[in-house]
This record gives sequence, structure tokens and C-alpha cells, in this order.
Amino acid sequence: MDGSPGTVGAASRRTRALLWVGSVALAGMAVAGSLWLPTQPLPGPFVAPWWLLALLYALADIGMVPNPIGDRPVALREIPLVLGLATASPLGLVAGRMIGSGTVLAVRRLRRPSAAVFGISAVALEIVAAVGAYRLLLGTESPVSPQGWVVMLAVVILGRGTQMVVRLIGDRKASRRELASWVFTLGVAAATALTATAGLVALWYDRRAAPLVGAVALLLYAAVRTFGVLRRRYDDLEAIFAFTRSAADSNGDSVAQVLREIRAMFRVDYAMLLLAGDDAIAADLFMIGPAAVLERRTVAAPDIVTATGEEIEATTLAEDALGTAIRTATGLPLRWGFAMTIERTGRPAGLLVAGSTAGAETPDHDELRLFTAVGRQANLALERGRLIDRLTSEIDRREHAALHDDLTGLPNRAHFSSRLSEALAADGNAGIAILLIDLDHFKEINDTLGHDHGDRVLRLVGERLARAVRPDDFIARLGGDEFGVLLRVGTVADAIGIARRIEEVLRTPFRHEGLPIEIGASVGISLATDGNRRAVTMLRHADIAMYAAKRAGTRYEIFSPEHQHFSPRRLALAGELRTAIESRAIDVHYQPQVSTADRRVVGVEALARWHHPVRGPVPPAEFIPIAEKTGLIRPLTGHVLRTTMAAASGWAAAGRPIRLSVNISARSLTDTTLVTLVADLLRASGLDPSLLTLEITESSVIEDGARTGGVLERIDDLGVGISIDDFGTGYSSLSHVRELPVQEIKVDRSFITQMEGEQGSAIIVGSTIALAHRLGLTVVGEGVETEGVLQILTDAGCDIVQGFLIARPMPEASLLRWLDEYEGRFADPKVTPLHREPLPRSAEGG
Repeated sequence: MDGSPGTVGAASRRTRALLWVGSVALAGMAVAGSLWLPTQPLPGPFVAPWWLLALLYALADIGMVPNPIGDRPVALREIPLVLGLATASPLGLVAGRMIGSGTVLAVRRLRRPSAAVFGISAVALEIVAAVGAYRLLLGTESPVSPQGWVVMLAVVILGRGTQMVVRLIGDRKASRRELASWVFTLGVAAATALTATAGLVALWYDRRAAPLVGAVALLLYAAVRTFGVLRRRYDDLEAIFAFTRSAADSNGDSVAQVLREIRAMFRVDYAMLLLAGDDAIAADLFMIGPAAVLERRTVAAPDIVTATGEEIEATTLAEDALGTAIRTATGLPLRWGFAMTIERTGRPAGLLVAGSTAGAETPDHDELRLFTAVGRQANLALERGRLIDRLTSEIDRREHAALHDDLTGLPNRAHFSSRLSEALAADGNAGIAILLIDLDHFKEINDTLGHDHGDRVLRLVGERLARAVRPDDFIARLGGDEFGVLLRVGTVADAIGIARRIEEVLRTPFRHEGLPIEIGASVGISLATDGNRRAVTMLRHADIAMYAAKRAGTRYEIFSPEHQHFSPRRLALAGELRTAIESRAIDVHYQPQVSTADRRVVGVEALARWHHPVRGPVPPAEFIPIAEKTGLIRPLTGHVLRTTMAAASGWAAAGRPIRLSVNISARSLTDTTLVTLVADLLRASGLDPSLLTLEITESSVIEDGARTGGVLERIDDLGVGISIDDFGTGYSSLSHVRELPVQEIKVDRSFITQMEGEQGSAIIVGSTIALAHRLGLTVVGEGVETEGVLQILTDAGCDIVQGFLIARPMPEASLLRWLDEYEGRFADPKVTPLHREPLPRSAEGG
């Protein structure tokens, strides 16, 4: 059935036309039949006036009792019918029936005159037929005789049965419930007729029995009504329970299920939900019509939006502002039904509507009460459905977030490992390979251009990888600048081909604000073999191969046992370094710094040292990059600063105020907590800030000057000195350093150690010292190992020197003994305070 407004409107017009035609036909038959009726009442002790019958009929129609089985209430019209047939004139009975029932019917259908006229015409024909059949069947018998009782009962049953047959013909799809309702109505009619006949007999022989007959009639009415009410309420509770259970089992389609249940429960043409939109003009319409399919569309409904601003109790669809607004919004000429407010998060959000374009009488109080209860349950079901949708969405989002990288949207390491394990479990070692991709020079790009641009490059890398691999290959971002690809390959050559293609697409420069940015990649390839069927093993082998490719500069490498020396040590050290920091197994050694003017000790440089209990000494050049890569640089820096500042404070308290220099990683310099850490440790240790100098690398200042400049300013505000370490190895200049709060530069040892043999290095160092002095900077020369180098630096005006010629890095206890011995030499003018014998170069560096 087409439920469009145009089709419904046309059907409604056809219905009204048929009602008028039917009314004329029924009225004509009623008038024709009345001409054959006798005019006199049956002989008896009294005659019932028409007005009494009209009153009784009106009371019967007004006080209808609920039908506990069906929707149509039952009117006890058999009481006035029995009284009228036996004691009134035929025309008086017809007049009483038409006036009493017709008045009630007309009032109820005042807004539908066609239906009211049709109903009155049907009433007229019904009563005319009943009078005619009664007089014909009764003949000359007395109404109060046994034959009269049988005839009275037959006429009542015949009348009710005729009504049922007519309705059955008009609705061939009547349900079992409707048939049971008709049977119940027929039974009530028969019982009422028999009771009324008994009362008639009492009145016939003694009118003093009228009060008793009236009391019996009232008791009968009360009993039937009470039974109907109780049964109706029980059925309503059953219906509400069934509705709640059905809505709860909606499996996420709560709106459709709620509307289907309401349409079926109230036997209406349409059940709909109108939800006000955010723009306060439109509304979302969800509707289940005769086609039983959920329809959703947006409708212009400003009046609906206004109406939902206030809570609306359940109400009938009347010709008021709300009813008009609903009909306008839906385009449906709804004549009968209900509407009530639907809330969302405790506030009115829309309307729940159940209605029909052609319906029965005005809904009674019980129907409205049931709709109210069902509407509240519907509101709970819809709210529950929305909550389930939100929870489902949140679960999906969290599940996706747990398995995917937020930045690139690619699967993450956990997802990659899981997929690899599944592939290995399903296929064993049948053509499974993984590629581990590590970007080259990404740190420089990230530090130079900023993290936002670095993130953009990572996203672009993910997009390029997706274009480089095949549709069935699985790509993931494993963390940082590492990516992984899971492959199903037939041969090793297939895996190599994809690795080459990936390397080629990543070698193509990226564009940043019109400038090309070159970034390459190192790829490690791991193949599933008989001895390599675990995901963790394949990942470790791919990492080893990638590290080998990066070291060898070959761009890609396939794992082989010969590569084992590259990564296991590095991977193991990463885990052991954390334990070493937490257990304070990282020691600090100190290398003295001496003034070239008077050869006195003016400071010490603190150097972190790790003596592994199994591996022996681990060079800083090996474990510092691991700390930066794994995020351990922050606790390592905190440990070194805390240890050295406490020691320097103790020296100063003992009358030996020596300046302390501590190296700070470039990664630490971008850590916003560094300044807070230094300030807290200064307060805790009591160290004079002027006795602390932080050494930073030249590249960390130049590559990310915007970020480090502010940190350096805040460190300078603390009174802490700042020194540029390894000066001359990068691409900076003294003019750039001049813009920073720097008090000292340290000329890199690569220039210092070559000054005796290379005149160029000596010239570079000398010019650097001269320029630095013009800028008011102190110059430190590190790596001094010979007297010749010391003399060159002294002649060039270098302020401070350090190196093996003076002393190797040593623990604190050794430093204190060395200081006592070194200072004791100044007491004997015959002894130079510096060693003159050549010292071998230490593996630890100067």
C-alpha cells in the first residue's frame, strides 16, 4: 500500500464519498421499513415513553464498558431495547434509539459529519429491523411468556450478529483477537438481554419492582464494567511488558522496532517519531506506515520544534495547534490517534505520534493512559538504543584506537604483531615475510622544521607506502619513524622487489613550503623459515637486518645469522639501561679543567660512565643514543645532574668551589621539564648557580633554535652558565651564537689534536679563539694530550684546557685525591703542576 500523503488524501476523499452514498441508502431503507411497522404498542400494563428510551440509550452509549478482549467497548443497549420492544410503540422505540444514540454519535463525530450521518442512518435501519423482526416472530404471544423470552433473545442475538457479519465483510483480514472480541460482545449482549427480560417480567406484573429492577441493572453494569476494566488493565500491563521486552530485543534497531510495536498495539495506520533538528527549523521524521518499512526523511517543522520546547503529556490528535503542526509536517490527514513528548537526556527532543487517517471514535481515557505508559517505555527504549549506539561507537573507536596509530591511521605494532602471528599460525612458513622500514635523517627533519611538519611527513610516508605495496599487503606504523609491512611472497626475489620499490618511493623528495625534503629509508627483511615461525623472532630479525642495512648503507638487507652482532647487543642494552638508571648503576667521572694563565684547576667536566657487570665498560657513544631513542634520556639526565650537583655542593662547602660542567643531550634541551629540574636541584643541593655550566651541542642549538632559545633564556635566568660543546663540527657561526645567552665555547677535539701537524687546524683554532674573545666568550680547548698542543693553545689565548695531558676522567674519590696532589705541586716551585710524559689516548675520550 502506498503511504504517500497524496495517495492517503485521495483514499480519504473516496471514503467520505462512499459514506455519504451509504448514508442515503441506509436512511432510505430505514424509512421504507418504518412504513410497514405497526403504530401501537403491545398490550401490557404500561407504555414506556420515547424520552425514557432515549435517555436509557444515551446512558448506555456514554457509559460503555471496556472490552477486555478487543478494542471496541461494549454498550449495554439491550436494556432499553428489551424495554422498548415489549412496552413502547414501534415509532417511539425508533425515535428513542435514534435520538439517544444518534445524539451521542453525532457529538463524538462532530468533526466528521459524513461518518456521523452514516452512523445515525445505520442506527435507524438497525432499530427498524429489530422492531419488525420482533413483531413478526412474536405474533400474538405475550412478551413475558416463554415464547416471548425466546423471541426477545433471538432478536438481540440476530441484531448483534448482523453487526459482526457486516464488519467481517468489511474487514476480511480480521484477527483472531477481533473474532474473540465479537464473541465476547455477543455473550454480554445475550446475558444482558436475559437479565433485562427478567426485569421486564417483574415490572410487567408489579411496577413496584422498578427499584429492584433498576438496582439489578446497575449491579449488572457495575459487574461487567469492573470486569472489563480489570481485564483491560491486565491486558495493558501484558502489552506494556511485551512492548518493553520486544524493544529491548531490538538489536540496535530500536527506532524501527518501537514504531512497529506501537503501530501494531494501537492498530493505527502510522507510528512515527519527530525529532527536532539543531537548526530549530527542520525535524527528522522516522515513520512506519502500512508498508511496515521504516521511512526516514527531513521535514520542515518549525512548529514541532517550538512544541518540543515544552513537555507535552500524552494527548489525542485534535484540531488544535499541535495536531495541525503534526499534519503539516507529515503531510498526512491524521484523524485519530495520540501524541506525546519524547525526551533526550532529560529534555524534550521530539514527538511520538500514533495515528490513522480514518479511524473509530475518539480515543477513550484508557487508551490514552495506555499510550502514555507505552510512550514512556518507548522513550526509555529509544534512550537505551541511543546509549547502546554511543557505547558501540565508543567501543569500536577504542578498539580501533588500540589497534591503530592516531597520526597515520595505519595499524600499530600490536595489530601488526597479532596479524603476523595469525598468518604464521594459519600458513606456517608458506611465503610469509615482513619488512621493517626505518626512515633516514627523520630526526633532523623533525628537529629542524618542527614536530608538526615531522608528523606531516610521517603521514605522507604512510600514503606512499600504501601506493608502493600490493592491495593484500599489510602496512603498519610500529612507532616513531619505523614502519612494517607483512607480505605473502612466492620467492625471496618478490620480497626484495617490494623493498626496492618502497625505497624508491621514499627516496623521491617531499615538498615543504615549496622546498624539497629528501628522506630515505633502511629496510630490513625477515622471512619465515623452519627456525623462524614466531612473530617476535621475525620482528627481531627484521630489526637486526634493518640496522645492518643502515650501518652498511645498502638500503635493504635480508636477515642472516651473520647480522646477529648488530642488534642483539643494542636491543639488550636498551632493556638493561633502564635497570641501570633505576638502580643508579650509572657512574659519573670527572675530568679536570685547567686555566692556561696560571695552570690552576678551575672546573671539572662530568662524564657518565656505565660499567656493565657482564659486558664491561659501555662507551657513552653507544648508550647515550639508546637512551635518546628509548626515552630514557630524561631519567638519565636527572640522575647525572642530581649526583654531580650534590658532589659540587659538598666541594664548595669544604672550601673548594670548583665549576661543574655537565653535558645535556639535544633531546633533553627540548624537554620542557629541564629548567624546572635544574631549579629544583639547585634548591635541594644548595649549589651556587654560578658554579654550574650546562654544555649543549652546537647542532642542537642551530637546528631547533626557536625551541631551544627560550629554554636557554630560562636557564640563563637561573644564573647557570651555558657552554657550546664540540664547536666547529657543525654549520653554525659565532655570529649566531652571539644571539644566544652563551658564555663559553669548547673547540672540538678534532681540531685540537691536529694542531701540531696541520697548520690549517691551528689557524682555525686561533681565529676562533680571537673572534670568541671579541664577543666576550670564554674558550675551552678539549683533547689536549701533548705539551706542544698546550703551548699552541696558550699562545693563541685559549682560556681553559682539558685532556689526558692534565688528567683522565676519574671517579669523585680519585678526583679529590688528584686535586690534593695537584695543588700540592704549586707549593714547590721546582715542580711543574702538569705531567710532561706523553699519555696514551684513552678509549673513553677526553
